[in-house]
Amino acid sequence: FSMAASTWPRPGAPNHLRGFFFQRRQGKIDWRKLGRVNLHALVAQVNVEVLNDNVDHVTFADITEDDISSMNAETTLKLIRLMQLIIEYLLNMQNHLLALGDAGKQREEKWA
Repeated sequence: FSMAASTWPRPGAPNHLRGFFFQRRQGKIDWRKLGRVNLHALVAQVNVEVLNDNVDHVTFADITEDDISSMNAETTLKLIRLMQLIIEYLLNMQNHLLALGDAGKQREEKWA
């Protein structure tokens, strides 16, 4: 499976997707940086700075079969859990932004 850059936006794509495309994966995961992540502390402290600090190298790395086969179960689990926390945080932010948009629409309707 090759993660070549996508050809979005396609004609007729919804407005919110017009500028979006999947980027080419490049570089490697920073395994040392990943190793320094303390998932228990991250969760206990809701330390989104750690998530922000790791999102780029996790998201855009070109992870190969060789990378996966050389990882032990503990490292694999840590990477998956970090990815889950990043996704959870991004979903929370998406919901927050949607709520802000809804509140703005309600204010506009009230004053219209």
